[in-house]
Amino acid sequence: MMALVFWFLMVPLALIALLWILVKIVVPSLFFKAANKAQTALDRRFEEEFLSGPVSDQKVQRKMSVVFWRNWALLVFGLLLTITPIAKIISAGKMYLTDFFPYLLVGALGVGLIVLGLASLRRSKQLAALIAVPIIREIFGADCLYDSFGHIPDDRIAASGLADDYEDVSGSDFVRGSYRGVPVMFSDVRLTRTERRHDSNTNESHDHVIEVFRGRWLVADFDRELVAAPLTVLERRSGGDSIQMESEAFNRQFSVYCADAHTAFYVLTPHFMERLTAVDAAADGDSRFNFCQNSLQIAVGSKLDLFEAGFFKAPDVAAMRERFRREIGRLTGVLDEMLAHERLFGSDAERRAP
Repeated sequence: MMALVFWFLMVPLALIALLWILVKIVVPSLFFKAANKAQTALDRRFEEEFLSGPVSDQKVQRKMSVVFWRNWALLVFGLLLTITPIAKIISAGKMYLTDFFPYLLVGALGVGLIVLGLASLRRSKQLAALIAVPIIREIFGADCLYDSFGHIPDDRIAASGLADDYEDVSGSDFVRGSYRGVPVMFSDVRLTRTERRHDSNTNESHDHVIEVFRGRWLVADFDRELVAAPLTVLERRSGGDSIQMESEAFNRQFSVYCADAHTAFYVLTPHFMERLTAVDAAADGDSRFNFCQNSLQIAVGSKLDLFEAGFFKAPDVAAMRERFRREIGRLTGVLDEMLAHERLFGSDAERRAP
């Protein structure tokens, strides 16, 4: 009896425990250590090759094309190798473990190639930054800060009131600089929350990540108070005490919320409402605007990260540069309109006065 317990209970439990240790601890530890070492070497090579001096468009274009096709080759071959064990099981019906082991190794190699393909997307990000940084410095000043993996501070997003019921903040392409004398910062931002849902068919519960917002987020801090009471403009929402503006087209597209209706009419002039409508029309998702004291925050929905090379289309340096300028221009256009707002900033002569 004890022998049966040993072979049929204790040994399987020990093997399961050993397998769990390998999968959860040993393999991840070895993989991440090797991946970090390889990434450090690639980053050092990237700095030596591209950041030591001026880089021509031809060199960036050539490198981006190589990275693009290599990524797809790794992903396609990795996928083909990964499905090999599954196809073998389906065709064979059943197999001994010793016969199946070589196919399992092939599948593991396929998973490794897929991981390498996804990991090398970092190289595309770095190359796209070579195109983006000169444009950023031209628009926001030579001493502006750019962090390809940073984002708008969490507290500024929370204080805006433009999004609620989110738990996690992530983002990329953080820029801090100055536009026409106004301190600004912007980045791509993704806001999410996790919900626990119960499946009545399987009687199991699973976590689901809900995307609350994804797109561009800009914060501008002016040198004077813009509004007497916080003013929020959101993509058309139902409910609440929204203020009806003079433009019917604007009312169909947006809801305006402010404790003081006079402030809303003071800020949202007909021309300014046209600018906000144009920004929203060009966005992939909804647009949101918040005026509070001396700050303006803009959140413009988009499914594509700002300074990205693209995943399904071969990169084109000239087209990417034009897209970067166009996307930034949509945000700075609102700031241009704000600075031209005589009710808020006075006439040109008053603004130029010391």
